Amino acid sequence: IMCRASPGTDTSNHDDATRVTTKDSDRNYSVRDSKMKNKAFLDNQTIDTLLKAVLALAIFLSGFMVIWILIGPASWRIGWDTLPFSQMHRTMLEQHFARQEGLGRVPRSLVFKYEGHPAIQVSHTLAGALWAGILPFQFHKGFRRQYPLWHRWMGRIFLTMSATMMVGVALMLHRRLDFHQYDFGDLASSSSSSSLDGGGVVSISIWFLITGAMAWNTARQRRFAQHQAWVIRHAAAGLWVALQRLIIYSWSLPKTREQQRDNFGNSGFVGICISLALAEITIVLIGQKEKQLKAQ
Repeated sequence: IMCRASPGTDTSNHDDATRVTTKDSDRNYSVRDSKMKNKAFLDNQTIDTLLKAVLALAIFLSGFMVIWILIGPASWRIGWDTLPFSQMHRTMLEQHFARQEGLGRVPRSLVFKYEGHPAIQVSHTLAGALWAGILPFQFHKGFRRQYPLWHRWMGRIFLTMSATMMVGVALMLHRRLDFHQYDFGDLASSSSSSSLDGGGVVSISIWFLITGAMAWNTARQRRFAQHQAWVIRHAAAGLWVALQRLIIYSWSLPKTREQQRDNFGNSGFVGICISLALAEITIVLIGQKEKQLKAQ
């Protein structure tokens, strides 16, 4: 109901009160909108828990990768007969494949194919062990803060190993030692249902190089937030290999060579998808945490 003021009535007090009320209301709405914008879909404690879980997974995969390369199956040792226990190492691998029922999860050639290719064994495989061994230290916040000089130098070695590993991949592709051409080259490509082919291997290798280059460049420019994001992406582009090994050994044994090939390729594809997705989720969580800290 609208009431008109009678003539001669002083409405200035009423207008002043209305303006004050309006200002207070606008201020409340502004504060409310600001709180809604800063309100996160996850609280800091939940974000910290998730980030710690991802860090633990990355450390585990790095350790698994180091053990896989240096201890077993340690394909880099094959053919280096002058190394201690080299013959014992070969005998153990041969016995492992001899004991397998049926085809086994991977063919014997997948482990022994780098014999006679020391450039690949050193540049790709051994460099990968050093790359994976450095990674947990680079991700550990306490280590970065307490030993900044070590962090910088280990970072340089880390990214140098990244480039070295890709030299090994280039040699491997040039010599047709990738799993499609070497291990399963006798099978018709039309029968393949693998989600990871030669083009996929090249693509993830290029992404590995790009993320490494961006991590190097942003560090030199002292853009540390962007540097952290690119290092996370770079780590994911390499750790998928460890995930693939775990995935393929969780699947049932293949019954045909075609299934053996497809299992190897599909486990790689799943490992890549999981690894890259976790990297992007981690970057989003870190960004959300930074926003919350600034809003406090």
